Amino acid sequence: RDKGSLVHALFEYCIKLMSQNEYATEKVDSFLEQKRVEFKIHREQEAHWKIQKNKFLQLAQKFQQFEDSRVKTFEIETEKSVEMYFDLEKKKFTLGKPADCFIFKVRIDRVDFHKTKKYGIVYDYKSSSYQASNFGNWLTEQQFQMLLYIMALELVNGDEKQVIAALYYQYKTFDLKKGLIDEEIALNDFSLSKRNKSLISQDKKIELKEQFIAQIAEVLERLSHNKFNTLPADLDLCKKCDWRKLCRANHLM
Repeated sequence: RDKGSLVHALFEYCIKLMSQNEYATEKVDSFLEQKRVEFKIHREQEAHWKIQKNKFLQLAQKFQQFEDSRVKTFEIETEKSVEMYFDLEKKKFTLGKPADCFIFKVRIDRVDFHKTKKYGIVYDYKSSSYQASNFGNWLTEQQFQMLLYIMALELVNGDEKQVIAALYYQYKTFDLKKGLIDEEIALNDFSLSKRNKSLISQDKKIELKEQFIAQIAEVLERLSHNKFNTLPADLDLCKKCDWRKLCRANHLM
């Protein structure tokens, strides 16, 4: 967890330096030493920390090379927090708090806004392809994270900055192909292949959002009446769940 937090902080710092044309390895090195103390990483383990810091420095260098042109094209926000509500009566997300609702607090790893075309892209940093999937599986596998990010950002920005993509940023390979992206933008601005399963049409995106709202409304309606199903969609998850000894699911009793 600390390593993941440090990677996020490192990328945020590198973006800041690049946007100011001040990127330098010495500054990144100093930043990592500062964060080591803050996160209490590898205390009294100088040899091990030196190895780990070199890996972070190499990652920062690759990140800088990959992002150098992108920083000039996009305005970048990191760790963006949004608080929104789901109105149980009107069955929709809103920024204003209705009488009967559920609250959602999301923190998005990164949001890029194109400086001239004014569209927005949501990114979720991942160290690997694990749990990174295309939108076709999001509802069936109940992976709601990216859809919630899209909803939150669209509420905040309205029609001025349309959210055209929600992509997993796999920083070991710098692969940005998994998730969801408007097919026209994907082909023209990202040079993605038509065969990429992350491409989506505008009509299909609207349909996906409607299906998600219907599904989340059903779940929250049950919760509002204290109907909480203790039968998971995938029983294999229970084998590695930290709460399995406390869970009230029948197959664990």
